[in-house]
Amino acid sequence: MWFWLLLIACLGLSAPAWADGAIAVGCTSNGTIVWGYEFGYNSVEEAEPPALKRCQAMGSECTLLRLGLAGNGAWVALALDQTVPRPACSPWGHYYSASKETAAKNAVAACVKNGGHHCEITFLEQNKPTMTYRYVPGTGSGRQKDPRCFTPGPYGAGAVEREGGNCW
Repeated sequence: MWFWLLLIACLGLSAPAWADGAIAVGCTSNGTIVWGYEFGYNSVEEAEPPALKRCQAMGSECTLLRLGLAGNGAWVALALDQTVPRPACSPWGHYYSASKETAAKNAVAACVKNGGHHCEITFLEQNKPTMTYRYVPGTGSGRQKDPRCFTPGPYGAGAVEREGGNCW
């Protein structure tokens, strides 16, 4: 009997594994398409301000797209026209889908529909929560910096340290 009560209590108190996010896209004064994104939040409303701030930090008002991404595990893709020389604020397209392949294919199709001739995927990420372990037993390493404090650049290049939250 106690086992079932304890199980019900634990299940009732556990936090859901959900990952809402946001992406903002803009065009800089020199014609470059830029974006900012945030994933792994409890709500779209929490994710939108830091995504917009990240995009605006690259020199744009980020008014081309401001999209809330509701749902756990879906893929967001952004395709840009790779014509050389690139036209200012080159044609682009985006798509959000549960399927990685569908998101990529439809982002390229949207780019072509918007006038692109050589559209390629520039950004493809999955909206998912981040698992965080403060202590790693057996490593002797003690307290670890929260991995959510670092966000990989496009295609995993580099890492950008985030502000706020549990970042110390």
